[in-house]
Amino acid sequence: MVPDPVALQRGEQLEAFLATVIMGAILRDLPQDDALALVRRVAAQLPDGVIDSVRMQVSATRA
Repeated sequence: MVPDPVALQRGEQLEAFLATVIMGAILRDLPQDDALALVRRVAAQLPDGVIDSVRMQVSATRA
């Protein structure tokens, strides 16, 4: 696993990424106003607009 932080601009870019990539399954069942409020609350907890992420690198050989 390799650290791969995602740095986004605060505001619309960060909120769109959170809503689609990170929180999509959670937001699906919420009313739109509640979903937007939740995304904004989460985004407010990321003051630098950076999401800690890791990338898995896999190597395989054919047997």
